[in-house]
Amino acid sequence: MSCLSKSDLKIKPKDMSVNHYRITIDWIETQDTKIWKKPQCPFDGCNFTQPKANSSNLKKHCKRCKFSPGYKIFEKSVDALIKNNSSSKPCEIQDNLYINRGDWGYRFSGKSDPENISGLFTFIRKEFGCWIVEKRTGNFAIRCLKKICLNYTDRTGISQSCKVNPHSYLEIYYEGKWINKLTDLDEWKTQWLFLKSLWFDKVEEICNSKYMLFEDFTDLNLKLLEDIGKPETRANIEHKMDIFLEETYPIKKKTLYDGPQMVEDKG
Repeated sequence: MSCLSKSDLKIKPKDMSVNHYRITIDWIETQDTKIWKKPQCPFDGCNFTQPKANSSNLKKHCKRCKFSPGYKIFEKSVDALIKNNSSSKPCEIQDNLYINRGDWGYRFSGKSDPENISGLFTFIRKEFGCWIVEKRTGNFAIRCLKKICLNYTDRTGISQSCKVNPHSYLEIYYEGKWINKLTDLDEWKTQWLFLKSLWFDKVEEICNSKYMLFEDFTDLNLKLLEDIGKPETRANIEHKMDIFLEETYPIKKKTLYDGPQMVEDKG
């Protein structure tokens, strides 16, 4: 896999992840030099043609071409689907791509976090700091979910599926329309419980993740687990942290060495 130069990164399409972009760069580096002596783009579907063959210009075009191998894979990815579908088009909770990919709209970058929870964990951790300072009580996990639904931050969150109407009622998109407590109480409750169950599953995943166990976030862990109905003891959480650290940073065992062995001279 190639190492991207500064010049390559400068012309990378902004919407593409580095990993998808690298696929195209690798493809370019493995091609026969004859390709770059032609004036037209080598990718099927692209009608780019130079007035005169110029290998440098052609390679530069290919790195950004929407018919390149990296861009084709990118267009099929979840990130591209979100970009294309997240403008203002509403969708039901089970179809929301932010929820499906697991970050609920809190991802810092495309492939920096394989588990898709780094940004979400950061959001929860910051909220917990405010929770403590403000000496709040109640269900902290639900408070975080409501903040995501109400979109208090600049993040897109899950506003395609949940939003606040001008009367401050939380609305959920269901069967082609926005419903709230006043318009359809029973179905609204059903959808809200469904959303909560998905959120509680994600919270439990975060509580057992490396982000929570790597440092001492025991108080946060205890509070979240209590709020989702799966309370744990401090001793058990600290034991989980010890196991995690031992598995992540194992201490190599030393072997005893008694020195050179004497061999009898039978001569």
